[in-house]
Amino acid sequence: MYDLIIIGGGPAGITAAATAINQRLDALIIAERWGGQTTYAMQLEDMEGREIITGETLLDAFRRQLDYLDFVRDFDTVVKVMPEEGHFIV
Repeated sequence: MYDLIIIGGGPAGITAAATAINQRLDALIIAERWGGQTTYAMQLEDMEGREIITGETLLDAFRRQLDYLDFVRDFDTVVKVMPEEGHFIV
């Protein structure tokens, strides 16, 4: 049993995993792949509009942050989440 199960490997899921681990929670992240929608042809302009950040660049930065963290990853698809007696079955 985990303290937290995170569904999705995009920026929000990766950030949630890093935060959970920094809070000493036993976390599992389940995702079909790293990156979520950032793996598509996404481009973000920085605040000053000078530099273009691609989804792949953003994903690489997240991966580097996760390299040093010890957590469980499962590359799979979540089909159902069900509540049961104060917890959830995924």
